[in-house]
Amino acid sequence: MEMKEFGCNNEKKILLIHGAGATYKMWTAQIEVLEKEYHLYVPTLNGHVIGQNKEYIAPPQEAGDIVEWFEKHDIQKINMIAGASLGAYVASEVLRLRPDFAEYALIESLKSYHYRRFMTRIFLVLGEKMLRKAAGVEGVMDGSYQKDYISDDMKYVLSNMTKTSLHNVLLTAANYRVPDGERKITAKTLIVYGSKEEKLCKENTEIFEKQIVECKCHVIDGYNHGELSIGNPMEHVKMLKMWMENGMVECPLPCGES
Repeated sequence: MEMKEFGCNNEKKILLIHGAGATYKMWTAQIEVLEKEYHLYVPTLNGHVIGQNKEYIAPPQEAGDIVEWFEKHDIQKINMIAGASLGAYVASEVLRLRPDFAEYALIESLKSYHYRRFMTRIFLVLGEKMLRKAAGVEGVMDGSYQKDYISDDMKYVLSNMTKTSLHNVLLTAANYRVPDGERKITAKTLIVYGSKEEKLCKENTEIFEKQIVECKCHVIDGYNHGELSIGNPMEHVKMLKMWMENGMVECPLPCGES
């Protein structure tokens, strides 16, 4: 895991955790805005730092590394934790490890396919082949995201990620389930996901919601996976700031509307 910091002179602290196949650069648009007011901590997860020996294993291990980093730097509490996709799982595990770590949380898309064993095996084999091919063919992933640098970054990561890390990333997507168990997470938490991914997010959202003292859930009409934080980063910033500053939420218009 590799941590980047931005806006280091600001007092309020925000942790942003990226999705699968990305790096800290996934948050570039958000960083450009938020670093003016907040001290940002933006990790690149294990397995996503090309050339680093440590593999991606699963969300609990990533959460453990993040918590350890903050403890080593004598940071006991932050103002906001936000994660999307794989980063949403890692953020949820950080809060499960340290229920009082953040004052606020924005969790986007606790999505999982919940495949059984046979389908998981097929998903792992086909998923690796398709992602490697998509990352290596010009034009296949181009334009998939808001900015060229995000597409380029993800293509580079997916082309060079080790077989073990990619296998474990796909395994997380295939059937990761938020663990049951009593928790009293004190972060005021907003969980969001798109209406086009609702069926795949609902189960994990319901499990996690029960572990939080104060939680709101919102379905964003017309949105699919990643279309908030990646596809509409300024809407993501607006939602994050509104939730952190006054505990309110204003969902964006459906994609394509203004």
